[in-house]
Amino acid sequence: ALHIARPLLIAEMASLPAPTRSLVSQLRILWSDMNSAHPGGSPAPTEELVTYSRRCGAEMYLCAEALQSEVAAAAAAGGDRSEEEELEAELQRTQWATCIWELATLMLVQRPLVAGECLLPWWHRHLCDPMAEEAAHGLVAAAAPEAQGAYWPTLAGLVAQGKTRLAGDLLRAHSALRAGGGDGGGGGGGG
Repeated sequence: ALHIARPLLIAEMASLPAPTRSLVSQLRILWSDMNSAHPGGSPAPTEELVTYSRRCGAEMYLCAEALQSEVAAAAAAGGDRSEEEELEAELQRTQWATCIWELATLMLVQRPLVAGECLLPWWHRHLCDPMAEEAAHGLVAAAAPEAQGAYWPTLAGLVAQGKTRLAGDLLRAHSALRAGGGDGGGGGGGG
């Protein structure tokens, strides 16, 4: 079956963008290095596995950077949008693969005693929108921020990122809360 699969694999590889082909090649080299360091499938120490995993992750980041450059070049060239869309899809797959790779390394190889301390930097690196804070400041200053298409996604992103103070500011900027005095309709009278 290998003699049939090999030409198919070569044909499939040829259809991939150059950065992805380079990534596959580099990961194969790393895999070979690890296998030659541990013949017969002998287990590797955790520190060595973490090192190999980080090297694989670095290769994935390099691939994503190169794909981002190719997406920008395809967009600047104009013309057929399908090539740009294919590159964007490959970039997104590579970014998600990197995200999952780092999570697997964190939880299955490093195995921290307190996962939360390790998950927070991973969460911020892969799942937080760095532009949400800037967008929120712009929305808070708007006359009717809820009329903007970015209002609810930005609010949800801020909550997910744990930026509750800024999320509260954005909620208070909603025109329904501004009209009611910003107290959420609770009246404000003590009693």
